[in-house]
Amino acid sequence: MSYRAHPAVPPAKGRAHSVGAGLFMLLVACGFVVVPTIIHFDSQPGGNLTAQAAGQVTRIRPSGTYGSDGRLSNACGLDYVFEVAGQEHTGRSAVSSTSYCRYQVGDGVDIRYDPASPDDSVFVRKSILDVALLALQVAVGLTVCGFGVREIVLALRARRQPAR
Repeated sequence: MSYRAHPAVPPAKGRAHSVGAGLFMLLVACGFVVVPTIIHFDSQPGGNLTAQAAGQVTRIRPSGTYGSDGRLSNACGLDYVFEVAGQEHTGRSAVSSTSYCRYQVGDGVDIRYDPASPDDSVFVRKSILDVALLALQVAVGLTVCGFGVREIVLALRARRQPAR
């Protein structure tokens, strides 16, 4: 009985396929897909913060931190004010970011708040650049994932083929 390889799977040329390499690619893909997605959605408002209001930046809080290289890195936090039912409420960004430093006092910002307790609020940063970067990272991750699955499938097929 003669064994014939599937015509869609060319014989390996130059290097053998490896399940380990495929698993490594899947691990890298997780880094590109899972980590940025968690960071993106973790920075979004959740819980009871279902209402939205227009706010205004009232103060920029610079906060310099030193990196591992010893250089000062600038970041900023924001204080804001917004109005609900004619009553003014204030809040501040939970984190500092270098991208917050480009805001000016008086700039408009989006605020999410709890309708039952408007003082429970968050500053929502909506940037097309953030969304585009997330989409790019997910696309790269899914591409690497596809190559990882392909590598595993080819390695398993090569194991099943008899030696020639």
